[in-house]
Amino acid sequence: MAATPSYALRGPVGVVIAHPDDESMFFAPTLTTLERRGQRAAVLCLSSGDFYGLGQTRKRELVKACGVLGVEEDDVVIIEHPKLQDGSTEAWPADVVSSHVHDFVQKFGIQTILTFDEGGISGHSDHTAVNRGVALFLRTRAVTRHTASIAGGSGSSSISALDAFALVTTGMLRKYSGMLDMPWSLATSYRPPLGAFFSSCSARIAWAAMAAHHSQFVWYRRLFVIFSRYAYVNTFTRMHVPPPPSPPPPLHR
Repeated sequence: MAATPSYALRGPVGVVIAHPDDESMFFAPTLTTLERRGQRAAVLCLSSGDFYGLGQTRKRELVKACGVLGVEEDDVVIIEHPKLQDGSTEAWPADVVSSHVHDFVQKFGIQTILTFDEGGISGHSDHTAVNRGVALFLRTRAVTRHTASIAGGSGSSSISALDAFALVTTGMLRKYSGMLDMPWSLATSYRPPLGAFFSSCSARIAWAAMAAHHSQFVWYRRLFVIFSRYAYVNTFTRMHVPPPPSPPPPLHR
């Protein structure tokens, strides 16, 4: 089952996640929709998920799961950084996240970023840190473009416009309503805030992708795939970047 997004994404599309299995648990509907439409998608995973010493295993599982979702191995980037360690209580510096997002965007020519919203779906601090890091990257990029345009050079034109959307965190009732949430998501995705859209897929694909994470596919994650709305539908809101401050007026003597 599929639905037409209410916003056509400009590609390539970059999905920014915290650790392996985020792409399967939360972004499977969108990734499979992009694959079906022939749009290139790349995944930036900001840690290897080495909390239990399974980092190498989880990296292999991520690549396999991404293949199920239509993302090529060469389009999967996994970061190993001492300040970006797996674990829901870890505090990740926004500037470190922002730096890796910048490199990712440059490498793949990303035109649209998809990531977590401020709630991070689960509320885990690494998920919310990803949102803060992406937001910092967007602000920094906007300031750079603005500064270049004021200077009157060609620098602003070399920094392409970039769209960014955040996956909406819902309340518990909707979160675990499974496919029953699809009519509501479809109806509300065509309303403000501007830039929200809807996509869905069969939960079989999300199940197959999550099953590729064999080390993580315990009973409660199996239940999550069955009952979570995120296995069936994704709704996003546009990430708005505050405009850079206007320069002060010239002093009159």
